[in-house]
Amino acid sequence: MNTKKPRARRASGRQLVIEYHAGRRRLSDAALDRTLHLSWRQAEASLDLLDLLDRYGNELFEYHGLGYAAIRWIIHALRLTDRDVVYDLGAGYGRFVIYGALVSPAKFKGIEIVRERAAHIGRAGARLRLRNAFVVAKNAAAADFTDGTKFYLFSPFFTPTLRAVARQLETCAAKRPITVVAIYHAAIFFSRQRWLKKVTASLAKNFDDVPVGLEVFVSRSGRTRVSREAA
Repeated sequence: MNTKKPRARRASGRQLVIEYHAGRRRLSDAALDRTLHLSWRQAEASLDLLDLLDRYGNELFEYHGLGYAAIRWIIHALRLTDRDVVYDLGAGYGRFVIYGALVSPAKFKGIEIVRERAAHIGRAGARLRLRNAFVVAKNAAAADFTDGTKFYLFSPFFTPTLRAVARQLETCAAKRPITVVAIYHAAIFFSRQRWLKKVTASLAKNFDDVPVGLEVFVSRSGRTRVSREAA
């Protein structure tokens, strides 16, 4: 008689991420990067700043990935549905895009100027067979994101590009209500836009839950006005 207990079934990578998102499992950022096929450090080390400046002009190329705990907070706060189109403007190596596409029904689109980073996102989405994750290798100031409903920026631009992006976002807001999630410099910039209203506090059980430097804005209803910052 066989008295051995059956081995516990090992959770798939997708299931691990879903459990992390639901708060049922703890995973480090490094572990989540591996699970989502976003082992980007070697690719980033191969990039040369002078080459990037030569290829793309004077843009902000320094990469700092947002931690997954903050990404999880944002995804929960946005309350996404399958009707949402979520943009990561300055997507880097795709933590926000790939994680979001895996745990939510929304369509996620990344816009990233550096083609090596954009290619990394594309490969990760393909390996995970995500049908709702997309990436475009393009300067966000020149990209078309007018189909978006939610937008995320981790301060990826110098002010001139940020102003150009803000003008496009205001155009989006004239067509439909939009939400903008921004951090640090970008959050300060958007707090000065008269066509946006800060709603961060209303999304948190208590303000200590909000990731440091992060603010959430929604477009104001009715006719929008361009602030001096966006002009």
